[in-house]
Parts: sequence; structure tokens; C-alpha cells
Amino acid sequence: MDLDHCDYDLANEVMDLCERRFKVRDITERRRHGYLVHARHVAVWVIRQMTDLSLPEIGRMFDAHHTTILNSIRQVEKIPKLFDRARVIQGLVTTELQKDKL
Repeated sequence: MDLDHCDYDLANEVMDLCERRFKVRDITERRRHGYLVHARHVAVWVIRQMTDLSLPEIGRMFDAHHTTILNSIRQVEKIPKLFDRARVIQGLVTTELQKDKL
């Protein structure tokens, strides 16, 4: 399996997990409600940390410009509450990946 394909699969898994944890239907939705924005920010940060996808590639997944993706990453790193949530999601994804390997 090619690396990019694995990265996209992992990114989709992160998006699904964020949708469940934040109780949102579609994380790529264009609305700007706080709970939805926070879910998107966290998903973007985790995807960036766990994959080799570029900002434009992540942006295409969210139908957003790469500068919007960069802003999401900066928001997570600036706001402690979001950073904590992002680390939890990252831990959950890592745990699920380890279970899949067993």
C-alpha cells in the first residue's frame, strides 16, 4: 500500500473520531459554530501531527485553503483547551492503530 493512501486513510479515521467525540455530523461542513470549528481545528492538528500530508492536501480534505489549515494548527497550539483535546484524540487514534496491529 502506498504511503499517501495510508496517510489519507489515517486522516479519514481522525476525522471520523473527531465527529464522534465532538458529536458533529459532518466535520467538513462550512458552518462556523464554535463546537464545529473546534472539532475541525483538532482534526486538522492531529492529521498534521500523524501524517505526512501537506497543508494543501489537508485543505482539500476539508475544502479549505492551506492558509486556513495553518490557522487551525496555530489555534490548537495557542488555546490550551483545544491542545488538550487534540492530544486526547491523537492518543485515541494511536491506541486504535495499535489494536489493529494485534
